Amino acid sequence: MDELPEANQEIFSLEQEIIDTQLKLDQLRQRQIRGALVTDYELTGWDGAPARLSSLFGDKNQLILIHNMGVGCAYCTMWADGFTGLLPYLERVAAFVIVSPDDVEVQKAASAERGWKFKMLSTKGTSLFSDMGFEQPDKSAWPGVSTLYKEENGQVRRHSLASFGPGDKFCPAFSFTEMLPFSQDLGL
Repeated sequence: MDELPEANQEIFSLEQEIIDTQLKLDQLRQRQIRGALVTDYELTGWDGAPARLSSLFGDKNQLILIHNMGVGCAYCTMWADGFTGLLPYLERVAAFVIVSPDDVEVQKAASAERGWKFKMLSTKGTSLFSDMGFEQPDKSAWPGVSTLYKEENGQVRRHSLASFGPGDKFCPAFSFTEMLPFSQDLGL
């Protein structure tokens, strides 16, 4: 038992190194991306009406824009499920919107089934995923997040971005399953 505290210290030390490295990565993302002008895309809202990207900020000057592959991706659905609990906290500091290439009727059905409370819009017919670097070689969407801000003149700029994937920091389920002694299969 005397070795346990030393082993814990090694684990805690390595965890801190990972946190520090993640911070460096976040800072690099911001330096590389910060200030890039973003097109004011015309997306489709749930009422079928066009909605400009610049209108999604509401009364905030910051926007967390989730790039979601759509209901065909079990992982994207899991991420969205997790965002539901975080939404009240995130919306204190920024608007929060999920976009996907799914039709609005598909989005509405998924939202109703899963109890999602966040705003969703369709990017169908736009180049948003491609232009923002979230498109795969086969032209399908890739998941991730862009943080945007709106200037006083109404222009939208990107501050940072990150892609989503198994093991990322945006889905706590990965962190928990990595600690289990047996199967890490989430059944997705």
